[in-house]
Amino acid sequence: TRQCGMVLVEDRNGTFHFNHLFRNAACMTEYLDHLPQEEQPGADERKALLELYEKVFHHRTFTGRSGTFYAYEGLGSIYWHMVSKLLIAVQENISNSRDPLFSFYKDVKSGLGSAKQPADYGAFPCDPYSHTPYKRGAQQPGMTGQVKEEILGRWMELGLGMQCGKASFAPSYLEKGDFDESGKICFSWCGTSIEYGRNMTDAMNVVFSDGTERTCPTRVLPEEESRLLFSRSGKITLIRVRP
Repeated sequence: TRQCGMVLVEDRNGTFHFNHLFRNAACMTEYLDHLPQEEQPGADERKALLELYEKVFHHRTFTGRSGTFYAYEGLGSIYWHMVSKLLIAVQENISNSRDPLFSFYKDVKSGLGSAKQPADYGAFPCDPYSHTPYKRGAQQPGMTGQVKEEILGRWMELGLGMQCGKASFAPSYLEKGDFDESGKICFSWCGTSIEYGRNMTDAMNVVFSDGTERTCPTRVLPEEESRLLFSRSGKITLIRVRP
């Protein structure tokens, strides 16, 4: 490892790991090729590094469901539901948009098809697709696991939750750019319109179908109103929340 200090990295326990920036052996090879001549490993060392990398990660065994490489699966394919699973995993390990890990969350989210232009994605960005093979557009449209995971992810971004059977709103992931020009975000939950307003003075305001309103001191909906919301009774027409 003398010539390849950034290929193998030692952790605080004395265990060596391959550089986490290497996605595959080709990335490692490219890194080695760009080292100054005097720092490049010899042919035997390079061969040993590549063999060790393959022994650790077993890339040659990941050939897709068929056991044989096809255009629609195998190495080189982006599986969109796996990207959205990663989004959820990162989200579950951060507390809010001020968390240092939030930048990783945004990086993952920017890699999803919904953040791409049609020419890059190879399809309508708002449509769910199973995967994108290497150097090809998105393939196999349909209601994949990505749909479920992105709904869960958006619920978490909007701060929708439960506290002892009561609906709660804690949108700590949202940023200024998520709101429209009037400072609002509008969506529905259990068939009821929800409005986040940055200019609100009260924590929460509940508007009923008979025209009456109730102001709440916190962003936790009282038990009776929560029951009306979850039962889809239609007796609540709008819930305004200060994010």
